[in-house]
Amino acid sequence: MRYILFLPFFALLFSATAFSAQSWAGPGNPGAGGLTPELSCPQPWLGNPNFSLRLENAEGGASAWLGVSFARDATTLHGAPVWIDLSQMFHQSLVPLSGQLGQPGVGSFNVSFSIPTSPSLAGMQVFAQAGVLDSTVGMASSNALSIVLTVEPQIFVAYGYSGANEWFTIDPRTTTLEDTGVMPPYGPTGASYGNGGQDLFLGVSRVGIRRADFRSGVPNWSTIWSSNGEDVFDAVFAGEQQRVWTLSGPSGALHELKAIDVNLSSSTYGQVVAETNGISSRGITQFWRMRNDGKRACIPGLLTMKHWIYDLDPASPTYLQEIRTLEVPDHGQSIVSVITDMAWAPNSKELWVLVQHAGSMNAEIGRYSFETNSWIDHNPTMPGIQCLGDYSTPPLVSGGAPTYLRMAPLGGFCMVGGFGTPNFGTYSKGWMMRVDFEQGSANGVQASYFSAMDLGPDSWEAALNADGSKICVAAPNQGAGDVHFISTNSLNLIGSVDLANYWIQNLRTLVWR
Repeated sequence: MRYILFLPFFALLFSATAFSAQSWAGPGNPGAGGLTPELSCPQPWLGNPNFSLRLENAEGGASAWLGVSFARDATTLHGAPVWIDLSQMFHQSLVPLSGQLGQPGVGSFNVSFSIPTSPSLAGMQVFAQAGVLDSTVGMASSNALSIVLTVEPQIFVAYGYSGANEWFTIDPRTTTLEDTGVMPPYGPTGASYGNGGQDLFLGVSRVGIRRADFRSGVPNWSTIWSSNGEDVFDAVFAGEQQRVWTLSGPSGALHELKAIDVNLSSSTYGQVVAETNGISSRGITQFWRMRNDGKRACIPGLLTMKHWIYDLDPASPTYLQEIRTLEVPDHGQSIVSVITDMAWAPNSKELWVLVQHAGSMNAEIGRYSFETNSWIDHNPTMPGIQCLGDYSTPPLVSGGAPTYLRMAPLGGFCMVGGFGTPNFGTYSKGWMMRVDFEQGSANGVQASYFSAMDLGPDSWEAALNADGSKICVAAPNQGAGDVHFISTNSLNLIGSVDLANYWIQNLRTLVWR
């Protein structure tokens, strides 16, 4: 079944948004068997011949209504939540579901769309949701999707080591190297794509924020904000306000979050338009993570389990203020523990925190629930609160020196890895695992492992694609290449790219467009 989007409508709207090709935009309503229909899609890049909206986990043989709108909403219809604006829809259809009639969870559809190739549509945002005529509850509804049209997929990689600082772009569809170039000294500290992937914003230590304009196909670089020699950690695009946030300051103990205006038509373009006041009192901070909607940031301290939540919502009465202090439960099994990464759940209801212990001790993952304002306990038979790890039920066997935790775009699983000693491998082989979970529940957490090759002691960074089906991992100077592509479903290696530079170390910036 194929539907063609009505092209004139696309020309009516350009919505600047935080760059995420597919993201969660609201919960659904359970139907038969207590199961909630799940709506998803691949990356909606311009001209994608295989783009479709897919519904799963619905009642078999039922009928489903699919709507795609230019705007979001928050209302109900026949008792089910509706997150798309019904008055601004440009597509709606009634679609029969596959599967045995009345059987919970086996109903599905796959509705294909033709996406135009016009570059002017890059960055456009639409919203989709499905309703199912369910025999049990009358109306079940899927989660809603926020869908941003992008230019073609791309991987951006950058490193800095011993005075050598280079960037690379990779075509993930063919796993081939596209382009390369040099950058200012001191090295990259994080990057993000914006405006449908037409722009890339790169944090460069002691330099500031660099912008790569891809509208001509090849990157046109400029420094849009100078840090005047101060530290710079990351460059995170928040599209709703057309700002790039970074953690910057003269030293590790004097960092603050700063928002740089990146709206090309603004009179304050390239200037700091918002800044926190108080992070520097927390001691040394270096990395941080922003929530998917750009309205919250989490910043960990160094050599502590404490981290702080800051409000980045301009409409909030606590804007730019600390609104919560959290501390990961510590079992005392390690002399020293540090937070090495964090990830927000797509629906913003959970924060996952990756913890490294001393030496070769296995990693742990703390899960904080904002619904209950408490840490989720993964072993109620033991005193205190157990994180996911050696003491959870069942134990989550990982490895030492964890470096990255990447949440799937719609949740349900995350990818975790590092370069220490894995219990299922040999010293410094590097490790990666997929952790499947149920939102808000300590039960049913399962792990599966990638162990097909040596990811090596430099396995620092990773990025998921827009639908979470693939992950690329930076593992320089290991075997067949420096960047490896792995299926998150089969956990099989599907391709590698050699960046062809024997100096490559500390490959700490890797993002997927």
